[in-house]
Amino acid sequence: MNKTLRNILGLIIGLFVGALVNMAITEFGYSSYKGTHDISQLEGLRSAMPEFTFMDYFYPFLAHALGVFAGAFTAAKICATNKRTFALVIGVLFLIGGIIMSTLLWGIAPMSFIFVDLILAYIPFAFLGAKVAKA
Repeated sequence: MNKTLRNILGLIIGLFVGALVNMAITEFGYSSYKGTHDISQLEGLRSAMPEFTFMDYFYPFLAHALGVFAGAFTAAKICATNKRTFALVIGVLFLIGGIIMSTLLWGIAPMSFIFVDLILAYIPFAFLGAKVAKA
């Protein structure tokens, strides 16, 4: 297979796998939420955040970190060249999504969660995914 095509395919599959892992953990977190709001929708999430416990913030962090890890690992395993670079591209793309989501929840979500999530969940776990894939 052509190296360029393999790299593009690795990036696309990495994004898909990362998003799938992220969504699975997020859905599990939603199902474990014991409050009265429907947090699967943005407005319900905004109204529920003031009553969130530590575990209610742990699941989104875990979803972001493990989603990036799975996507970066997958991309690094599939790509033919520049494996670490493509793994980090996964991390950057997910980070952009995290920044967008943080702006939607700005002033509602605790700043400590936003900073910890943006600093620790994306780029470090992309590096870890690349390292585990031996990229």
